[in-house]
Amino acid sequence: MAKRARTESSRKRQGRENEEDLKREHESKKAAAKTRKSRRDEAKEDDLLVEREEDSADLMQLRVYALELEFNYQQMYAELTRHEKQGSVKLRRMITEPENQSDIDVELIHET
Repeated sequence: MAKRARTESSRKRQGRENEEDLKREHESKKAAAKTRKSRRDEAKEDDLLVEREEDSADLMQLRVYALELEFNYQQMYAELTRHEKQGSVKLRRMITEPENQSDIDVELIHET
């Protein structure tokens, strides 16, 4: 008698295929989750870079403005001390011609 080759029962085969399908599905979900996580991380890094670039642009504008203010302050302070040393600080009133009497603007201006 010849030995018969053992064949897998249909229940065992179906169970094994289901198990393999579940394993593939699980691996596919893990891979998708990793992809989503890496994309989220990349998006966060991009957002941080954009924020840093925006911050640096705003900071640069503020620094330029601060330097301009510092320069203007130094010029006005130097002019004031120069006039005080000379003792010739004269103020005059400059009145603009108003349309109404209530719109009179009076400004004090240093004569040079």
